Amino acid sequence: MLKNYLAVTIGVFALLIASTAVYGILTVNSTIQAKQEPIKIPDYSAKIDSLKSQVDSISNNLPALDTLKTNMTDIHEKLAGLDNMKSNIADIQQKLANLENKNSQVQQIASVSDKLTIVLTKSGYFPSDTIHITAIGA
Repeated sequence: MLKNYLAVTIGVFALLIASTAVYGILTVNSTIQAKQEPIKIPDYSAKIDSLKSQVDSISNNLPALDTLKTNMTDIHEKLAGLDNMKSNIADIQQKLANLENKNSQVQQIASVSDKLTIVLTKSGYFPSDTIHITAIGA
């Protein structure tokens, strides 16, 4: 009887193991066959195209920036030249002021020497007297 009991127990265990295996296979199979929702990946192509156009615009503007840099350098050099001209004009104004001072001094000397001094021999004269006039400074 022990042999029959052991055979029945082994048969029950075998049946239990077989049914568990069938259940597992069916469950895994249904899981595999079930349709999963696709993973949604955001579409960045429009944003990438926008960035690409911006990068292209920047690349196209780089030569203009180089030209602008060259122009700024030229303007800086011209401003330095203007500063030099400003100091030259200040020197010229100073020299003109000196010339004006010297000219006014020469005119004062000339005006003093242009005056004639008349010297008469007598302090009083009558209508028929002869007058002796001496002019100094002419």
